[in-house]
Amino acid sequence: MSFSLIGPFSFGAKVSSAQFNQLDADHANAFDKSAAGDAFEGEASFSGGHLLLNATNVIRVNTSGAVEVNAAAGIESNISNGIRPTVTGGILSGVGGGIKAALALGISPGVAGGIGSDIAGGIAPTVAAGIRSSIVGGITAGVAGGITSGAPGGFRLTGGTTDWVGFDAPRTRAVAYPLPILGTVDSSPDWQIGTYYLSASATTTQQNFMLPFLHNGATLNSLDIVFLTATHVALPAVLPKVRIQRLPIAAGTDYVSGVQTLSSAAFQSPTPANVTVWNASGQLQTMTYTCNQNNVVDTSAYVYMLQLIDENGANSVSGNKYFAAVPSYSVPDMRFQ
Repeated sequence: MSFSLIGPFSFGAKVSSAQFNQLDADHANAFDKSAAGDAFEGEASFSGGHLLLNATNVIRVNTSGAVEVNAAAGIESNISNGIRPTVTGGILSGVGGGIKAALALGISPGVAGGIGSDIAGGIAPTVAAGIRSSIVGGITAGVAGGITSGAPGGFRLTGGTTDWVGFDAPRTRAVAYPLPILGTVDSSPDWQIGTYYLSASATTTQQNFMLPFLHNGATLNSLDIVFLTATHVALPAVLPKVRIQRLPIAAGTDYVSGVQTLSSAAFQSPTPANVTVWNASGQLQTMTYTCNQNNVVDTSAYVYMLQLIDENGANSVSGNKYFAAVPSYSVPDMRFQ
């Protein structure tokens, strides 16, 4: 729209009907600032100056495509929170690159879910670090599959040699190793290798096993020995016992003085209440070794040794069978073994 002056006037000049008609037309075309509101029916062009918005909800969008940008940086905010959606879909782009930041933190959500997409590829960076979070939980998925990669190497860790996939809360893991562990059984007439088990002859001879493939960086909480007792008429004077030690392998360390036990209790034994419990009706049972020191696994500096002694002394019986060792971990991350 445009407005035409009906003047200028000189003193005593008369206003013509045409000038009054022009003034009336201009008034009709003027933008109504009253509470009743008004509507633009054509285009408004700004060739200079500013449109100042000093109240909330001054510009309100009620239909899709109501705000259309046809040039780079067509909508630009120079202050924090200059453009703020308050409803889902408050800012929506239907074309690739429709919403683009040209500087770091150009798009910065201040609330959970502040940036969201409900279509495949709805958020797609085209440059390195196009999406970057500098706070914990800055990028999260609210549903299964909320963050996915459809290409090999789509997720890549670039934080250096200690950059691992980590867990907010440690995961638990238990891995069973058969006894005997191949190649680690000490040669002794008091220990015999059976089918899928190791059998003992009520001996004080210690059997040693290397524990392979422990989860590096995990905390070893405990280890269960799965076993089956021979038939007893009374509890043995000395019950079986187990211990875990770590042996140093790093250059420059003393191999003997550097040996460390993973529990302040050293060897640990089961505590059956009576011989009936000890016999367990011929069923498998477990005895547990609980770790409370030196138990964060470091496979670059140590190897780990499981040591087992069978029952012995009065009322001991030959023929106990030891089937498996089951270490239990708390896993904070997925670093390499």
